[in-house]
Amino acid sequence: MKAHITLGKRLGYGEMAVVHEVMFDHAQSSPELKACHHPPLVAKLSRPRHSEDLEQEFYYYEELEHAQGDIVARCYGFFEGFVPKDFSAV
Repeated sequence: MKAHITLGKRLGYGEMAVVHEVMFDHAQSSPELKACHHPPLVAKLSRPRHSEDLEQEFYYYEELEHAQGDIVARCYGFFEGFVPKDFSAV
């Protein structure tokens, strides 16, 4: 399955990451996802040299999987990619 998303407005930021709202582009996503209802989602983008910190945070989310959605926010994965140099996540 492929979900095509775009980043919306910045919701928050800290020393190691910036959080943006996520919007689904249903027209460019896989057919299985077009009919699905998606809860509000966010994407946390690491700041330069902090991707390992977010990877460690993801490890803790995996350890707390049994509590996700009740006590802990749901985590749908850790993904790596490149951001264009002119992208400002501040």
